This record gives sequence, structure tokens and C-alpha cells, in this order.
Amino acid sequence: MFVFTDTRVVKQWPERLLVGEDGGNVVEYPVAFDLELLPEKDYLALLKEGPEKVMNKILKGWSGIGDKSGAPMADTPENRNALFNWTPFTSAVLRAYRQASSGEAARKN
Repeated sequence: MFVFTDTRVVKQWPERLLVGEDGGNVVEYPVAFDLELLPEKDYLALLKEGPEKVMNKILKGWSGIGDKSGAPMADTPENRNALFNWTPFTSAVLRAYRQASSGEAARKN
């Protein structure tokens, strides 16, 4: 039986970063996100407050992203700020959130 809760967290939801490269090429990088799934009214209210509010609320962590040295990128305020200003990242998080909250199957990376 499904047990309903107002909010829940899904761990390691698979997604991909789509990164534009020279010559119109797009490279896909597998990543995974930990996401807090909110009641629809709460999600819609956060959207009105701006993308940073949404991202900080729904994103609980990530894997598959490295820093300049290639080490796993830690979830810090500085790294969040940098990633939240990079469209491939925010697009991937929002895509993953929509899939997880709607029950759409995760994409296989």
C-alpha cells in the first residue's frame, strides 16, 4: 500500500547534464540528485519567489559533478551559488524534479 506524506525525499534520482560544445555538439554527463518533493501549492509559491529559493528548497544534494581538480564537488553555499548560475545544472535539476514528482520514469544514464 502507498503511504501518503506531504513531503518526501528521493535519493540519487538519475539525470544528465547537457553541455553545449563547439560545432553545435552536446555532451551528456550522468549525474544524480537528492530531491525534496513538495506539495504542489508549496512548489508553485516558491516559483514566485525566484529560482534560487526553489533550488535551495528542493535540492538536497548531488553526485557526479567534479570541481576543477576532478574531485567530487561538495555541497557548499559557494558551490550551490556557482551551479545555480549555470543553465545546464538548473535545467537538469528541474527536469529531475518534474520527473520524480510526477512519477515519470527516470532516464537511464
